[in-house]
Amino acid sequence: MVSLILMAGLPSVTSYEGSSVLHCNMKKRWRLIGLLLGLLVLVLGVWIYYAEKIPRLAREYVYDWQYPNPDIHTSDQLDSLLKCFRQVSVVSLDEEIKGQLGLRNSLSASVQQPPVVYCLTKQDLCRKIVGPYRIRDFISPDLLQIESADNKSDSLYWPMDKRILKVLIELRQWLDQQGYDAQTLSVRSAYRSPSINWTKGGATLSRHMSGDALDLEIGDINRDGTYSPEDKEIVERICDVRFIGNKGGIGRYPGSRVLHIDLRGHRARWNTYTPHARKKQRVP
Repeated sequence: MVSLILMAGLPSVTSYEGSSVLHCNMKKRWRLIGLLLGLLVLVLGVWIYYAEKIPRLAREYVYDWQYPNPDIHTSDQLDSLLKCFRQVSVVSLDEEIKGQLGLRNSLSASVQQPPVVYCLTKQDLCRKIVGPYRIRDFISPDLLQIESADNKSDSLYWPMDKRILKVLIELRQWLDQQGYDAQTLSVRSAYRSPSINWTKGGATLSRHMSGDALDLEIGDINRDGTYSPEDKEIVERICDVRFIGNKGGIGRYPGSRVLHIDLRGHRARWNTYTPHARKKQRVP
């Protein structure tokens, strides 16, 4: 009788096995749920990253399919392309457009204005202008709102000095001739409107607003498998000796991959990188 009572009060081996199986099943379910949630986060991250790029890539693909759009490798090719666009002088622009582009007459004494302003359409933004880089890569981001479906306008003004574009073409040519990888050189910033220049912490009279400055992002120029400061030194050195010299400025921005070049008309060199929060000591 005692043994029967004890047996009745103890859980059976079968109940232990059932509990263990249930516990394992729950762990598998939670692992599966965690895996699905991780996959969902990954998909959302990829979608957010490419959400703005997909429409751009689609427009570029359609344009390249509809029209001849070769890479631009020489200054003559650049000149021929720019002749396709209507060109207007800064003086002929109304004051509102000058204000948007940072070309008001009140600044003319301090800022060297581009010789011409190019009149573009939405489609022109897909045209290749230097190597594989397209016109949109050299335009202030806020002006690219023209591509929005809500924007009824089909034209915009582009104050860009073609001399700095030719510098980039010649720089790419030189890198290729010397066995370096010019394809790892990309355009981070070119012409900026005053509002974008302020947002980026640019100087009050930044050369980017004059259309004769570029910020280049340097990659694995020397083909050693990874980026290093040596890659940036290669580009800086050749710009200093061959392409910019005493004609303009070079901003080195230590600790970053960015190299600034411009054609301000006189020699200027600086190392300082100033974040947006320190606008009182801004650099071009």
